[in-house]
Amino acid sequence: DAAQTIGNGDALELTSALVKKSLIVVDRGSGGMTRYRFHEIVRQYARQKLVDAGEEDEIRKQHLRYFLDLSRQIEPGLQGPQQMEWFNQANDERDNMRAALEYASRTDTEAGLYLSSLQHSFWESVNLREGSHWLARFIQKPEANDFPHAKAKALYTLGVLHIWTQDFAQATSFAQECLALFQACGDQQGEADALILLGYS
Repeated sequence: DAAQTIGNGDALELTSALVKKSLIVVDRGSGGMTRYRFHEIVRQYARQKLVDAGEEDEIRKQHLRYFLDLSRQIEPGLQGPQQMEWFNQANDERDNMRAALEYASRTDTEAGLYLSSLQHSFWESVNLREGSHWLARFIQKPEANDFPHAKAKALYTLGVLHIWTQDFAQATSFAQECLALFQACGDQQGEADALILLGYS
């Protein structure tokens, strides 16, 4: 689905051709999920071809957009009855999420703020330090102030992660800042979440 959406072409036919030529590897995971990946040397070659053709930036924009949309689906799923299936999908997409975050850090602060904040259940379960790194990286950008709602979401998530590490003073600071931003944006759900975070901290 990702290749089809991002590549704007017949991904199935192209993928089949690449498999036949042994240029990509097929991984059959649990639950019948099939994933495809390039051999590293082929991936590097293909990326260079994209760069040479002047098409890398557009593909990476579409990649970022796709994984931001996917994160919006994954995050509520991580709270529901099918959380293990969603968690496995989030874990499978970890490298894609990192690539999207890396690109956003250079080109789209608003998307980076939202993408890093939408991962909070995943960061809690897998890597508090990595989550804190990405969130702080986007929050500290001067242009983050141009996107108060996205910044509030990121501050909230960073506050949650600091609760897990028992850094309550820092969590309180993040909670107070995101509360003010949510109030200014008129986001009542965000305001309630921020107050709960403040209560925990």
